[in-house]
Amino acid sequence: MLTGKPKKAFDCLDVSLEIARKAGDNREQGIILKKMGGYHKNLKDYTAAIEKYERGLPKIRKFTVLPVEYSLLENLGNAYMEIGGYEKSQICFRHARTLGKKNADRFMEAKALWNLSITCQKSGDFTDALSNAELASQICSGIQDNDAIDKLAEEIKEWMIKRVEDEIKDSGL
Repeated sequence: MLTGKPKKAFDCLDVSLEIARKAGDNREQGIILKKMGGYHKNLKDYTAAIEKYERGLPKIRKFTVLPVEYSLLENLGNAYMEIGGYEKSQICFRHARTLGKKNADRFMEAKALWNLSITCQKSGDFTDALSNAELASQICSGIQDNDAIDKLAEEIKEWMIKRVEDEIKDSGL
Protein backbone atom coordinates (compact mmCIF):
# COMPACT_ATOMS: atom_id res chain seq x y z
CA MET A 1 0.00 0.00 0.00
CA LEU A 2 2.84 2.39 0.89
CA THR A 3 4.41 1.80 -2.54
CA GLY A 4 1.22 2.85 -4.30
CA LYS A 5 0.13 -0.66 -5.24
CA PRO A 6 -3.21 -1.12 -3.50
CA LYS A 7 -4.22 -4.14 -5.62
CA LYS A 8 -1.11 -6.00 -4.53
CA ALA A 9 -1.71 -4.99 -0.90
CA PHE A 10 -5.29 -6.27 -1.04
CA ASP A 11 -4.15 -9.50 -2.72
CA CYS A 12 -1.69 -10.10 0.12
CA LEU A 13 -4.32 -9.33 2.74
CA ASP A 14 -6.84 -11.61 1.02
CA VAL A 15 -4.33 -14.47 1.22
CA SER A 16 -3.60 -13.62 4.88
CA LEU A 17 -7.31 -13.56 5.64
CA GLU A 18 -7.79 -16.95 4.02
CA ILE A 19 -4.90 -18.42 6.01
CA ALA A 20 -6.33 -17.03 9.25
CA ARG A 21 -9.78 -18.36 8.32
CA LYS A 22 -8.40 -21.85 7.62
CA ALA A 23 -6.49 -21.76 10.89
CA GLY A 24 -9.66 -20.73 12.72
CA ASP A 25 -7.93 -17.63 14.08
CA ASN A 26 -10.81 -15.19 14.52
CA ARG A 27 -8.63 -12.62 16.26
CA GLU A 28 -6.23 -12.42 13.32
CA GLN A 29 -9.13 -12.35 10.85
CA GLY A 30 -10.53 -9.35 12.69
CA ILE A 31 -7.20 -7.55 12.67
CA ILE A 32 -6.72 -8.22 8.94
CA LEU A 33 -10.25 -6.99 8.17
CA LYS A 34 -9.53 -3.85 10.23
CA LYS A 35 -6.37 -3.26 8.21
CA MET A 36 -8.25 -3.82 4.94
CA GLY A 37 -10.88 -1.34 6.07
CA GLY A 38 -8.15 1.16 6.84
CA TYR A 39 -6.69 0.76 3.36
CA HIS A 40 -10.10 1.27 1.77
CA LYS A 41 -10.68 4.32 3.98
CA ASN A 42 -7.32 5.79 2.90
CA LEU A 43 -8.41 5.27 -0.72
CA LYS A 44 -11.68 7.08 0.16
CA ASP A 45 -13.68 3.95 -0.67
CA TYR A 46 -15.80 4.34 2.45
CA THR A 47 -18.43 1.76 1.54
CA ALA A 48 -15.80 -0.98 1.19
CA ALA A 49 -14.12 0.24 4.40
CA ILE A 50 -17.40 -0.01 6.30
CA GLU A 51 -18.01 -3.52 4.97
CA LYS A 52 -14.56 -4.69 6.16
CA TYR A 53 -14.88 -2.98 9.54
CA GLU A 54 -18.33 -4.45 10.11
CA ARG A 55 -17.09 -7.94 9.23
CA GLY A 56 -14.11 -7.54 11.53
CA LEU A 57 -15.89 -6.09 14.55
CA PRO A 58 -17.52 -9.31 15.85
CA LYS A 59 -14.23 -11.17 15.47
CA ILE A 60 -12.27 -8.48 17.28
CA ARG A 61 -14.81 -8.13 20.09
CA LYS A 62 -14.36 -11.70 21.21
CA PHE A 63 -10.64 -12.15 20.80
CA THR A 64 -8.61 -8.98 21.13
CA VAL A 65 -7.61 -6.17 23.43
CA LEU A 66 -9.49 -2.96 24.10
CA PRO A 67 -7.38 -0.54 21.98
CA VAL A 68 -7.93 -2.63 18.83
CA GLU A 69 -11.70 -2.80 19.30
CA TYR A 70 -11.83 0.89 20.18
CA SER A 71 -9.83 1.93 17.10
CA LEU A 72 -11.99 -0.24 14.84
CA LEU A 73 -15.12 1.45 16.22
CA GLU A 74 -13.50 4.86 15.79
CA ASN A 75 -12.54 4.06 12.18
CA LEU A 76 -16.02 2.69 11.45
CA GLY A 77 -17.64 5.79 12.95
CA ASN A 78 -15.40 8.06 10.89
CA ALA A 79 -16.15 6.11 7.70
CA TYR A 80 -19.90 6.42 8.33
CA MET A 81 -19.45 10.13 8.98
CA GLU A 82 -17.70 10.53 5.62
CA ILE A 83 -20.72 9.17 3.74
CA GLY A 84 -23.27 11.07 5.82
CA GLY A 85 -24.30 8.10 7.95
CA TYR A 86 -24.44 10.25 11.06
CA GLU A 87 -26.78 8.03 13.07
CA LYS A 88 -24.57 4.96 12.62
CA SER A 89 -21.49 7.08 13.25
CA GLN A 90 -22.98 8.23 16.55
CA ILE A 91 -23.74 4.63 17.53
CA CYS A 92 -20.09 3.70 16.94
CA PHE A 93 -18.80 6.60 19.01
CA ARG A 94 -21.27 5.97 21.83
CA HIS A 95 -20.13 2.37 21.96
CA ALA A 96 -16.48 3.49 21.91
CA ARG A 97 -17.24 5.82 24.81
CA THR A 98 -18.79 2.93 26.73
CA LEU A 99 -15.65 0.86 26.16
CA GLY A 100 -13.47 3.67 27.48
CA LYS A 101 -15.70 4.24 30.48
CA LYS A 102 -16.07 0.54 31.28
CA ASN A 103 -12.30 0.07 31.16
CA ALA A 104 -11.52 3.31 33.02
CA ASP A 105 -9.65 4.69 30.02
CA ARG A 106 -10.46 8.38 30.27
CA PHE A 107 -8.61 9.28 27.07
CA MET A 108 -10.69 6.81 25.03
CA GLU A 109 -13.85 8.08 26.68
CA ALA A 110 -12.98 11.74 26.00
CA LYS A 111 -11.87 11.02 22.41
CA ALA A 112 -15.10 9.13 21.70
CA LEU A 113 -17.14 12.04 23.07
CA TRP A 114 -15.18 14.48 20.92
CA ASN A 115 -15.77 12.28 17.85
CA LEU A 116 -19.45 12.18 18.78
CA SER A 117 -19.40 15.98 18.98
CA ILE A 118 -17.82 16.21 15.53
CA THR A 119 -20.51 13.91 14.12
CA CYS A 120 -23.20 16.08 15.68
CA GLN A 121 -21.53 19.19 14.25
CA LYS A 122 -21.52 17.70 10.77
CA SER A 123 -25.16 16.64 11.07
CA GLY A 124 -26.15 20.16 12.15
CA ASP A 125 -27.06 19.24 15.74
CA PHE A 126 -25.04 21.93 17.51
CA THR A 127 -26.77 21.48 20.87
CA ASP A 128 -25.60 17.86 21.20
CA ALA A 129 -22.25 18.81 19.66
CA LEU A 130 -21.68 21.35 22.42
CA SER A 131 -22.87 18.99 25.17
CA ASN A 132 -20.52 16.23 24.03
CA ALA A 133 -17.61 18.66 23.63
CA GLU A 134 -18.19 19.96 27.16
CA LEU A 135 -18.25 16.41 28.58
CA ALA A 136 -15.05 15.55 26.71
CA SER A 137 -13.43 18.74 27.98
CA GLN A 138 -14.39 17.92 31.58
CA ILE A 139 -12.86 14.46 31.29
CA CYS A 140 -9.67 15.93 29.81
CA SER A 141 -9.35 18.44 32.64
CA GLY A 142 -9.19 15.60 35.17
CA ILE A 143 -6.09 14.01 33.60
CA GLN A 144 -2.60 15.37 34.16
CA ASP A 145 0.69 14.85 32.33
CA ASN A 146 -0.68 13.17 29.20
CA ASP A 147 0.31 14.67 25.86
CA ALA A 148 -2.56 13.01 23.96
CA ILE A 149 -5.10 14.39 26.43
CA ASP A 150 -3.48 17.83 26.34
CA LYS A 151 -3.68 17.90 22.54
CA LEU A 152 -7.31 16.72 22.58
CA ALA A 153 -8.22 19.27 25.25
CA GLU A 154 -6.65 22.07 23.19
CA GLU A 155 -8.56 20.99 20.06
CA ILE A 156 -11.84 20.98 21.98
CA LYS A 157 -11.07 24.32 23.62
CA GLU A 158 -10.31 25.95 20.26
CA TRP A 159 -13.58 24.66 18.80
CA MET A 160 -15.57 25.86 21.79
CA ILE A 161 -13.99 29.33 21.66
CA LYS A 162 -14.67 29.60 17.92
CA ARG A 163 -18.24 28.44 18.50
CA VAL A 164 -18.81 31.18 21.10
CA GLU A 165 -17.16 33.79 18.85
CA ASP A 166 -19.45 32.74 15.97
CA GLU A 167 -22.52 32.99 18.21
CA ILE A 168 -21.51 36.50 19.32
CA LYS A 169 -20.87 37.57 15.72
CA ASP A 170 -24.19 36.08 14.57
CA SER A 171 -26.06 37.86 17.38
CA GLY A 172 -24.82 41.27 16.23
CA LEU A 173 -23.21 42.13 19.59
